[in-house]
Amino acid sequence: DKLPQLLSKWEPGTTTREYLADLVEVCHVQLKLLETNEAACRSADKKHQDATVAKKQESAKDFDVNSYIRKRLLSVHSIFLYSQLLGQFEQNSVTTNHRVVAFLKNRVSKQVIFQPDSDEELSSLPNPTVTLQPLLYQFSMLRILDRILNTGPSLPEEQQKILVP
Repeated sequence: DKLPQLLSKWEPGTTTREYLADLVEVCHVQLKLLETNEAACRSADKKHQDATVAKKQESAKDFDVNSYIRKRLLSVHSIFLYSQLLGQFEQNSVTTNHRVVAFLKNRVSKQVIFQPDSDEELSSLPNPTVTLQPLLYQFSMLRILDRILNTGPSLPEEQQKILVP
């Protein structure tokens, strides 16, 4: 799987904004394909399939897209990558800004089941589910969000709908 490698090898200042926008587009398309395939595998009609197709769909059913995203794609580094692209929101296309905001909003706000090291930790928690929103608590991200909110009224209407809901 090359996408996590591409995301992890990105370094600020070494590539262009267009490259970064293309990388975000590739990530968006791959995630949409994975989610669509997961939904199709779960609702597949098994009556009209041969054994090979049924076996492959059964193994695809076991693939957890959310776990893949959480373990392979979401990291402080990938959030920094997305924040760097979002920091150039004035130059980005509406589609690029939409992809960045959608990734940050959808991936970081998903609930994750907390798996502690011991049962004692779990019993002290009122709710063992957490979100990954603390990944957004980076100073650079907060500065970018502040800039977006302060320049919101002067942005074109399409950009405002995406960046300042």
